[in-house]
Amino acid sequence: MDEGKAARMRTRAGDLSRQERRGTARRGAFRRAIWLAACVVVLAALAVAGGGTTPVLARPDQQELPVRLTVDVGFDGYFRSGDWVPVRINVSNDGSDIQGELRASATDLYGSPVDVYSVPIDLPTQSAKRIFLYLPLNEASQEVHVELAARQHVLAAVVD
Repeated sequence: MDEGKAARMRTRAGDLSRQERRGTARRGAFRRAIWLAACVVVLAALAVAGGGTTPVLARPDQQELPVRLTVDVGFDGYFRSGDWVPVRINVSNDGSDIQGELRASATDLYGSPVDVYSVPIDLPTQSAKRIFLYLPLNEASQEVHVELAARQHVLAAVVD
């Protein structure tokens, strides 16, 4: 084979690969544009539908039993990792009498409750109580969940 012919073949092969690369780059850019457009449409639909950002304020149980919970964890929000931390729970009841239990738990990095601590509570009509529970918290504790349950139904819940 003559050197000129080999050089022409290499040039043609190089030209073809450049053209193929251009086509691949165009297809990649087109795919990215389609993916981006799809993401924008999905995010817009979630924004219109609420997207899970609207908190659920009341369950059907809470609508007939107006119970309010507030929670303060630690010392002005601070705590020492590995120690038992106070959880102050304020509960008020403007509905009918409630006999149930307060449950408090801390979640781990994956959102799973580590341990659940509970205390029985009686809430007469038009009453308010402050309850102290203590939870062992560490740096892996992400949130503290507190709920008021009666007869196997959660009447109110709060996350701090």
